Amino acid sequence: MVSSRANCSAAVQAERERFNRLYTSIQQKADGMVKIKIDYAKCAKEKDKICVELCPFSVFSFEKTDKPKVVNAESCIMCRTCQVNCPSQAIEILV
Repeated sequence: MVSSRANCSAAVQAERERFNRLYTSIQQKADGMVKIKIDYAKCAKEKDKICVELCPFSVFSFEKTDKPKVVNAESCIMCRTCQVNCPSQAIEILV
């Protein structure tokens, strides 16, 4: 029973930390401090469309060009899904 409580407590703490990071990200975004940087020298372009596919808010587009571009930056909540999953590490979310 103690182990179960410890696991639950750890899960609750992890969720609180995730919420705090998200809240901080949203607050910083509200302050107009979000900038998404794509290093096209690193980007694998047509092979590297993971940012377009994974972004939950359609911040990126892969239309008419051979590289992803930021088309909806104001919708970014700084979840960093693109940055973490980019195999080329070409995306950086700046605050």
